[in-house]
Amino acid sequence: MAARSLFIITGASRGFGRSIALALADSPLVTAQPTDIVLAARSVDGLHETQRAVERIFNEADVTTRHPLALHVCAVDFGSPTVDVACDLVVSRTVPHPPGAYHSVTLVNNAGSLGRLARIRDQTLEDVRRNLELNVTAPLVLTAAFLKRFASECARTVVVNVSSLAAVQPFDTWGVYSANKAARDMFHRVVALEEGIIEAEETLPGIVERAGNDETLGTAPARHGRVRVLNYAPGPLDTDMQARIRAEMPNVQLRQVYVKMHDEGRLVDPNDSAKVLVSMLESDDYDNGAHVDFYDVQQHHASKTTLVGK
Repeated sequence: MAARSLFIITGASRGFGRSIALALADSPLVTAQPTDIVLAARSVDGLHETQRAVERIFNEADVTTRHPLALHVCAVDFGSPTVDVACDLVVSRTVPHPPGAYHSVTLVNNAGSLGRLARIRDQTLEDVRRNLELNVTAPLVLTAAFLKRFASECARTVVVNVSSLAAVQPFDTWGVYSANKAARDMFHRVVALEEGIIEAEETLPGIVERAGNDETLGTAPARHGRVRVLNYAPGPLDTDMQARIRAEMPNVQLRQVYVKMHDEGRLVDPNDSAKVLVSMLESDDYDNGAHVDFYDVQQHHASKTTLVGK
């Protein structure tokens, strides 16, 4: 019996989450072995729309061998006060097989919220708290539950954080959103580091103690390991979220930049960016824990250089 693969995609009912699911549908990451995909979001109707679209692409895929694909819908609110219960529902109760049944498992932390775009002096406690809970607390708790359940039993574990240029560059009126995206990037980088250390400790007991004078130990993740982490910034996507930015953002200079990009057709098609992400997962060509932007990949393909990220 072929080893199974598992994908869990949050925020999969629309936007970039749906695009990621569609890009996976005809990828060898899915077609080459029996696969389960868990689609998680608040909207049941949106999740079922994504499910039908994925099934259609999968069934029409031009592949030599098509192994079974099972899609599982999980309606869950990651902004709930009981986010730990929501994460357990996704990781434990919706996944149909025990960890030992899977050779490869992948979590895509895509769900998030733009929140209220305003300068820091105009933000309220509730604005900050709500954004922090959905954009940082929920993916952190979900990632912890995912690693605890799968990382020690599966040959390959991948965690993808859907990041943003705002995680590494300041934007006017995006202070709360940018701070949350930067925090998400960092905790995913720490996951890459910690899981590499855990793997080394399990493989060679005492290695950390014996290497006590190595100043890089505990600060730089191994490039390859059993657990792989990628912070992927998909670019300025032509989605409902981008429409909200243009409609609700205060009238600062940056808003006009996005209006012009939209009017000139220079926003990124989410399906194109999702295909770039999936191709990166297929090739495994990135430094563990790296922040890689959609435009980094485009430049990499043009220059034929090695893609390492930031």
